[in-house]
Amino acid sequence: MQELSLYANIQDIESFLLFLTAYSGSRPIEFSEHHIIFKPISRAPSTKNIHPTQTKPLVVLELCGNRNRIARTQLEDDLISKINWSVVFADTPEANNKHELTSRVILKSDVNNGDAIKFVQSLGYSYSHEYMRNGKYAVRNNSVLSVFQVLQPKHAYDDQNQSFDFTDQWILQASITVDNSQDPFLVTQASEELKAIRADLRGICDLEQASRQSLDTRIIII
Repeated sequence: MQELSLYANIQDIESFLLFLTAYSGSRPIEFSEHHIIFKPISRAPSTKNIHPTQTKPLVVLELCGNRNRIARTQLEDDLISKINWSVVFADTPEANNKHELTSRVILKSDVNNGDAIKFVQSLGYSYSHEYMRNGKYAVRNNSVLSVFQVLQPKHAYDDQNQSFDFTDQWILQASITVDNSQDPFLVTQASEELKAIRADLRGICDLEQASRQSLDTRIIII
């Protein structure tokens, strides 16, 4: 799947949510996503003696789970085991996208049985860090408009590795997922829809392409 997206900072969240309700024609829906990032442990033995400048980066894996589906009485020590997790592979965004949008490949697979964390670890990955995306979203045509904060989990998998605090920052993401990225008509259609949203929101916020560095999922393992 190909994800096309634009991003903006939101200053007045209450006013924006009122606008989003009118713009989408429906009340925004609350969401709470728990993200756990895993990094590759090591390369195959045959590649360990390669000079760092000749080493191609590997990509992190991510577990993403929706906390909204969990009863509040279960938000305690056993929270992690109660979440329905999905394994997510998100590539680094394309360079020099001609549509001036953030464009990247995203693959997602649900973990229906067993321990999701142990499963990812069995693939040769170790825990890196985690965060929450809390906010609200609305749908307009094919676009999902999500406004959210990036926060520390209150019930984390690893409480010792939380050091950020963005509680005063709200981010808007306008995105469309194209199932068949090989179809140029679908990609162009999605791109034009996002450009129209950018034009509609001009004066309210500045939707723009995210930097590749901010969404870079690559890591060098020596």
